[in-house]
Amino acid sequence: MKKLNKFHLKLGSTLVSLLPFTTVVGCSLERGSYSTFNGNIVDKNGYTQFISDGGSIDDKSFNESSVMGVKIFSQKSNTTYSQWTPKNATFLGSAYDKVFEQNFHNLVIAGFIHSEYNIERRWSEKFGNNTEKHLIWLDHNDNNDNNNIIGITFNKSQAGFLAGIRAGFIANKLNNNNPKVGVIGGMPFPAVLDYMNGFCSGITYFNNFALNKNKILKKVVFVSAYSDLKKDFTGTFEPDGSGKVNTNRLIDKGTNVIMSVNAGQIKDVISAIKSAHEENSVKVIGVDTDQYKTYGNIVAGSAVVGTDTAINELLLEDYYGNYLHDREYSLSDGSRFISYVSHFQDDAPNKFISDAIENVKENPSLTSTTLTYINS
Repeated sequence: MKKLNKFHLKLGSTLVSLLPFTTVVGCSLERGSYSTFNGNIVDKNGYTQFISDGGSIDDKSFNESSVMGVKIFSQKSNTTYSQWTPKNATFLGSAYDKVFEQNFHNLVIAGFIHSEYNIERRWSEKFGNNTEKHLIWLDHNDNNDNNNIIGITFNKSQAGFLAGIRAGFIANKLNNNNPKVGVIGGMPFPAVLDYMNGFCSGITYFNNFALNKNKILKKVVFVSAYSDLKKDFTGTFEPDGSGKVNTNRLIDKGTNVIMSVNAGQIKDVISAIKSAHEENSVKVIGVDTDQYKTYGNIVAGSAVVGTDTAINELLLEDYYGNYLHDREYSLSDGSRFISYVSHFQDDAPNKFISDAIENVKENPSLTSTTLTYINS
């Protein structure tokens, strides 16, 4: 039976902008504005609140896909939502304080960086184990005793693994003499490391198995931008130009496929490739969302996780009175949560990919190959 909504909307409330935040409620609006949504008067007391990690809510990554999951839930449940975009991560503490003042039921956040701003401690001090409030945290393994903090994780090493296999075939089509692949990461957070390690595992799988089935294929070489391999992390998720520097170094080393585990900087990566006039010989693989929709043919594909679907389903379960618990999604849950969206024509035989997926289901350690510099 549907659970009653105990959080009543304020009709005719005075709406004010709260700076330095961008509070957007309902449909896509100007910064700091409010509007009606599904016939309800929407104010900052949304039934579901979302705080970004200091990045944009149109980052083509987990912020954007998390907001989409909140929007889908709000449409299906006919409830309201509010979005908060701190100017940068240093404003997160203030953002928590502002949201905690609102009359909400669910707070959705995404990203590991929230732990650096003590969200768990702040939440526990404010709400304890109050089950009328839920903190739903994407990319977080919940290790505390609070039954109102719900972690959602995806086995991103598996998504990276699928991308690595595809990259092996793509690199061979672009350069059948000496195919090379590389990777660019933002910061060495767990989710980033999982993608990168999975990608390395996929290349290893390709070199071990694909070459035995097709003698025309050549072994793929994994290339680093620097001799100090830790510099493959740019140290930021912002498009500050560091992604261009690393990309240029990879291009100079003859890299054919670059996986950008940094959706915020993928624009820099693509800009560097185009500036070098290498669009036909260097392709990009994105993460989290389908980057091809934004950047076109220079993107060969994306390692995708079903963030929006998972958040929507979790919120709906709570809305209809089901007990919430931590979720971890993997290939065994189906491709709607872990997948690779391909846009490079015939980049890999379907049978090879399907066999690889089945092999991972039977032996998950296949995706755990690590290079020495990609360890947390």
